[in-house]
Amino acid sequence: MWSFLLDTLLDEDTSEELAKRLREQGHDVERVVEIRELGDGVDDGDVHNYAEKHDRVIITHDEGFFHRCMNSEGTFRLLWITDQQAFEPYEKAEMVENALEIIEEYDIMENPPRAIALTAQFLE
Repeated sequence: MWSFLLDTLLDEDTSEELAKRLREQGHDVERVVEIRELGDGVDDGDVHNYAEKHDRVIITHDEGFFHRCMNSEGTFRLLWITDQQAFEPYEKAEMVENALEIIEEYDIMENPPRAIALTAQFLE
């Protein structure tokens, strides 16, 4: 396990089980559905703004959110789990853990990726 931990914001389409597993790994996890000013059905723009304000990495299954992120300015950070149905929460948590090597380098990268698509390759 990495010593680097994430401050995450789980989009409304992510499960409580994923949040639990990420917390067990030591990550600081907030869920959109549990934040008073956000909540269920919130606009992606509001989620984006909250994440930037609180320096959090968004985790989502929303492909539209991923594309919005890729077309935005700045150092917006997002992890897109590409196939919501194909992976169990423990696999999704493992994918996040395996992406830490990339995320840990964000601050020293000249052009860090705005988003990372988490696919089955992050389980290897």
